[in-house]
Amino acid sequence: MESLTEPERRILLNEHFSYEVESMCVTGEAFWKKNFNTPSYNLTIENRAINRALWESFILHARVLICFFYEEPRLDDVSAGSFATGYPKPYPAEWIRTSKDAANRRLAHLTRERLKPAHDWSNFTALGWRLMKEVTEFCILPAVKPLFNDVGTARISKFARFWEDDSPAPYPEPLTSFDSRVSWFSISYDKDGNMVTEESRESPRKPEDI
Repeated sequence: MESLTEPERRILLNEHFSYEVESMCVTGEAFWKKNFNTPSYNLTIENRAINRALWESFILHARVLICFFYEEPRLDDVSAGSFATGYPKPYPAEWIRTSKDAANRRLAHLTRERLKPAHDWSNFTALGWRLMKEVTEFCILPAVKPLFNDVGTARISKFARFWEDDSPAPYPEPLTSFDSRVSWFSISYDKDGNMVTEESRESPRKPEDI
């Protein structure tokens, strides 16, 4: 694929990359605030649909950033390597790769994977933290930083604080269980097609555990 021109690189970073970062952070935080300590049986059908929309949005935007930093570009994909050397980076943890695969096969496509036990998303806070760390490191690279305009810089810096040591986590902790708030991920079925719900899930990993 032909190299990007500088105007193209500026547009992609300031309009589209910053949009992915903003959308991942906003929907992830909104999902958490909406659901923190709220039993699923208190939610209406409409609220559960809104919750799923927020959750799915977080996963899809996180998936875009995972591919941006850790995957070789395919076809007309734009990746971090389109702007700076040293990319794609190796996956820092296998669970990030499996999270991307789960997003592909359990959300973006209707596959037989959905017949298997549900993917464990209990570490989704750690996924947000890891990706924001990558975003922060990427944006200050000498080859990248000059490409940002005031709007792009403001969009990114608003959420970069999530990774700063003296700032609070982007999502409250701890998350101790997932239930029908995200039912299409947290509900599994046995070999006879009977629904099996998991009573509890592992607490999310913190950044230092990654």
